[in-house]
Amino acid sequence: LARIHDAASKQFHLQDWETAIARKLDIIDNLYQLLSDRTNHAQSQALELIIIGLILIEIFMTLFYRG
Repeated sequence: LARIHDAASKQFHLQDWETAIARKLDIIDNLYQLLSDRTNHAQSQALELIIIGLILIEIFMTLFYRG
């Protein structure tokens, strides 16, 4: 069975397929990491802007709406 497996793997170039698949999986992993980083960066920027906006609203309310 081992000889048959070796012959079949050579005939169908299974090692080349495994190498190509591993390379493609690495590319997909890198792309996922890049997109994840961009998403996290955009979310943190949005949260910073919301916090700044809320602080500005609180300052304006304190200055203009003294009851």
